[in-house]
Amino acid sequence: MTTGGRHYSAVPQPYSDEACHSEIPSSFSPAVRSACQSHSLTTQIFGAKVIVLGDSSVGKTSLIRRFVSRTFECSYKATIGVDFEVQKFYFLSKQFDLRIWDTAGNERFKTITSAYYRGSNAIILVYDASKPEDTLQSTRQWLEEANEKQPADGCLLFLVASKKDLLTQTGQVQMQAEGTAMAKELGAEFWAVSSMSGENVADFFTRVAALCFNKAVSAVAQHDSTDAGAGKTAQIVSDGGLIRLQKPSMESQPSQTHTPGRICCRQS
Repeated sequence: MTTGGRHYSAVPQPYSDEACHSEIPSSFSPAVRSACQSHSLTTQIFGAKVIVLGDSSVGKTSLIRRFVSRTFECSYKATIGVDFEVQKFYFLSKQFDLRIWDTAGNERFKTITSAYYRGSNAIILVYDASKPEDTLQSTRQWLEEANEKQPADGCLLFLVASKKDLLTQTGQVQMQAEGTAMAKELGAEFWAVSSMSGENVADFFTRVAALCFNKAVSAVAQHDSTDAGAGKTAQIVSDGGLIRLQKPSMESQPSQTHTPGRICCRQS
């Protein structure tokens, strides 16, 4: 597990105008900027939980490793159950931790992995751009299974084409057309990345984190504004990556940040 500090004052732009879902913003809302600049919120923001789903060998682990450790290996041992990494961001000078949950794509681990879908703030559906016939179509099923555990209505949703580097220029044009069409069907934002070269990987995860931050602080700012007359302040507290709102009371103790740990190790 690797941590770092990444500072940003703006939301990275989407992969393309056509690939951006209409309901996903492209910048921090005025309310969020105002709250962060005025320091009017006595809010602790611990982070967001993001789950990465997709068939086995589509490149989920490579994608996460490229972002977290900036490394790439030609082969990885298959993930058993779930694993996760944490990355620290500073948006508008406010700390935000992104918890990225890497799930096994093998059918025999679905009973284990599906138990960790609950409490997700964003869902990333990954498919192999060099094998769209199978892996792209199966993203529907992955989303349906995630919806059974937690409705995706409250989650940010992204569709990612991995292994972009394996395609010819003509293949990349076709990939973008197919991926964008599927993303619109699913209600997701589309991205194409290469874990081998690192192309678009950092921008993608930073956009995911920034949009989670924007949504969380917007909710708290609105909640705090509603309760301002009563002298109550909303807080974001973290339950292993789950963001929820809580009204503090005189009797309550300050919330503590849960220290993430490894849920399941990889094969050695």
